[in-house]
Amino acid sequence: MLTARNFCFFLGALVVVVVFYSSTSLPSSAAVPSSKAPFGFPATSVQDEQKLQPGGSLPDDLSRPTDAGTLQNPNPLPVAGDTPLAVPTVEPAAPTQSHGEFNEMKFGFQDDLKFANPDWDVHHLKQYKPHNYDGPGRPTIATYLSTRNGTLHDPYFQAAQQLVYRVLWDPKSKSKKYPLTVFVAPFIEQDKRDILTAAGAIVKELELVDWQPTVDIWGRWRDLFSKLNIWGETEFSRVLFLDLDAFPVQNIDEIFELAERQRCRKELLPVEDRPQAEQLCDYVFAGTEISDSKEINVGVMVLEPNKAMQQRLLREAVHTENFDNNMAEQAFLNYAFGQNSAFPTQLLDRQWNGFFPGEEEEGYLKIIHEKLWSMSDHWAENYFADNWKEMLLTYQGKEFLSRRRWDGEREFE
Repeated sequence: MLTARNFCFFLGALVVVVVFYSSTSLPSSAAVPSSKAPFGFPATSVQDEQKLQPGGSLPDDLSRPTDAGTLQNPNPLPVAGDTPLAVPTVEPAAPTQSHGEFNEMKFGFQDDLKFANPDWDVHHLKQYKPHNYDGPGRPTIATYLSTRNGTLHDPYFQAAQQLVYRVLWDPKSKSKKYPLTVFVAPFIEQDKRDILTAAGAIVKELELVDWQPTVDIWGRWRDLFSKLNIWGETEFSRVLFLDLDAFPVQNIDEIFELAERQRCRKELLPVEDRPQAEQLCDYVFAGTEISDSKEINVGVMVLEPNKAMQQRLLREAVHTENFDNNMAEQAFLNYAFGQNSAFPTQLLDRQWNGFFPGEEEEGYLKIIHEKLWSMSDHWAENYFADNWKEMLLTYQGKEFLSRRRWDGEREFE
């Protein structure tokens, strides 16, 4: 006969079984909200589609990442000797924070990389001044970091590290006299800023530009309109701007001399710009032409900071009806500095911006504009990996520490 005590025991056991079954058998899609409509994307040209295709996998023998951004060793820097670099076996960590719109659709070249970050004392090294920096009023080579991936293995952050190395330290491509400035978006984490500072870069924050396109585009492209605020960085006399996937493979100092000062066409100035004609009309803007189009690829450009020009660009960027929003700041800057505008662009040779590098261009290009970390079946496919190994060896050597000490200690935080 079923007693009250037995009935309670039976009922309790049944509840446990139901809860256990429910917790282990729910489909994974149950955690994914279904109410959000898929994000739309603009149509792209054949070349754009090719550039967005993911490349091959990285060589298996590369150092794998650790989560350490700093070395917890009392020695400031280890010395690279006969012992090979340690190869951690952990995989890239999951993003430490979510930034919403960055990866509405993720391509292979956005995947975290399996490269070990420099294992050094960031706190010690960041006390030194930027390398090659002699104060305001001089040119700088620069890039802009606006990745919304929070890990230290984000490809764009690691590309920024390699740019710093190529411009400041690599014997094949280092500048003999110019610093490297990494402009960063306000949301870039402090540990990333510190690593770039430790390597000798100038790190400066850029205010975001709230650009509202008329079409659906990637969130990361909207962030790129903040490049317009580089014109407000008048601490520098000129800026050679490089996208994060535009890698110097030779010395590029000469480009500053090739970019000429121009005089605007005053008769084409709109009414709003005429009161500032004297501040605007002496300008510098140069880049490499895209296939006889008289337009440039803005991944490499030489410009002169100018507050009046900055205000002009910010004002005109609001008028989205005047340029192809699908191509974001690329289309806007070609509109603002169009060949038939008041401020025509000076065209430079392709060797200064080798986007979609051809088989015959090895040794000719001074800058390769391609996502080298994801390339395969190409003469440049190992350029990123090989350079990363060289960078780690350089940063772990005594000579690097001596060079940073030679830069002198900062007089400010």
